[in-house]
Amino acid sequence: MIPMPEEERRGFVFNTPQGDKEVEIEDVMRMARDGDPDGLYALGMAYLFGWDIEQDEKIGYDYLEQASDLGQTEAMTLLVRMYMQGEYDGLDPETAAKMSITAAKDGIPDAQMYAGLAYMDGIGVKQDYSKAAKLFRLAANQGNDEARTNLAFLFQEGLGVEKDVAKAYKMYRTAAKNGNLNGMFHLAIAYEFGNGTERDL
Repeated sequence: MIPMPEEERRGFVFNTPQGDKEVEIEDVMRMARDGDPDGLYALGMAYLFGWDIEQDEKIGYDYLEQASDLGQTEAMTLLVRMYMQGEYDGLDPETAAKMSITAAKDGIPDAQMYAGLAYMDGIGVKQDYSKAAKLFRLAANQGNDEARTNLAFLFQEGLGVEKDVAKAYKMYRTAAKNGNLNGMFHLAIAYEFGNGTERDL
């Protein structure tokens, strides 16, 4: 375990009753040793991404799992994200869906987006396009453009919402302008076939 030199450290910010407080890696380690879920989450990220400490993904995931087991919803969301990206194999689809739905209740945009996917595809829960649309909308309103693209697809197909291809086109366009690759792809299809807009090859 090799901490980074002082001048290269990034620090960690915790929200406390007294406001935001920046702490060093040593404080994070102490919190984790005491079983603090936020400390376990922060230390997990530190090891996973090499923040202020030598990178070790195995140790990072171990701390994130401990934090998640204690109900730390940001840790749950990060584990699900890494699972969805194919970088973490410690989950199955049903567990990832349940964790996302739990974390979505805390208003975490990525969790809302993943929970929306669970309801859209019926993974770990009964398929419910209406719930999927609600979750995608919540995440999109917080700037999650993947959720915006998924919501646009529901409008395009009329799943859980009233079909509206013009609205879908506008959402794809917004997501694409913000750099979302999935949004760019669907926007191109909209222009190719004139879905919700004039055809423009």
